[in-house]
Amino acid sequence: MSPLGLVAIKRGVAFCLALLLSSPAFGTAYSTDNSDLWYAHNEEAWGMQLVQRADVMFATLYVYDNQQEPIFYTATLVDSGKNAQGDTVWLGDLYQTNGPWFGDAVFNPQLIRYRKVGSLTFASHFLDSASLSYSVDGVNVNKMIYRYTMRYDNYAGSYVGAYKLTFSQCFSSADDGIQTLLGTFSVLSQSSSALTLVVNAYQGLTCNYPGDFQQFGQFGQSRGAFTCTDGTAGSYTFYEMNVTHTDIRGLVTGSNSRGCAITGNFTALRQ
Repeated sequence: MSPLGLVAIKRGVAFCLALLLSSPAFGTAYSTDNSDLWYAHNEEAWGMQLVQRADVMFATLYVYDNQQEPIFYTATLVDSGKNAQGDTVWLGDLYQTNGPWFGDAVFNPQLIRYRKVGSLTFASHFLDSASLSYSVDGVNVNKMIYRYTMRYDNYAGSYVGAYKLTFSQCFSSADDGIQTLLGTFSVLSQSSSALTLVVNAYQGLTCNYPGDFQQFGQFGQSRGAFTCTDGTAGSYTFYEMNVTHTDIRGLVTGSNSRGCAITGNFTALRQ
């Protein structure tokens, strides 16, 4: 069986690949990484930056006061459970901070003042969007916000690594289960709207993944239809994709011509 065009590897190699797969496809092991710049469509000049580490996030909200002068607020957010839509809700007290002038020769910590002005709530609906609610001295604000894309990441290159995939609902129950699969990955071309990935698997199998491309803040996404030299075909989505100077990683969902629903993740090292 070779869904998504990769070949099952031997147990000894799979044991070694566990080291690769122990690196999660997320920026944080706790959840999808919400760290990014966030903004509202058609509302320039204000926004929010989130930095997430495990189960805590630090929010910096840069807005304008009623005199149209720039002002910022900060909040430390923690997971407060799920809302009715099943979204994780992050909640924290919102503070205005005053301190010494940045140009002072010596920083005087005695001038630091913290004032709680309200609260801030963040709930992510999808990978690229979230709802933001906050209050400042009794003024309530509710916005839909989106990850801001500063640059498109460059995925071009050759990599070697592994998938860990779960197959379910296959036409044959014998095809259901979890597999760890090995292959080399080559991103042959990429533009702001398309990405072509070719996988050369062990035992001579080659699969092509010509898809679209979208960037949502720090994450990339590619969707399309795949074909393999063994006749396997289907649809795929690579999402929550990240690339660095050393590796590439992401999550996988899709289906194949054996009727299998496919979910999983991949990690590969740059060659």
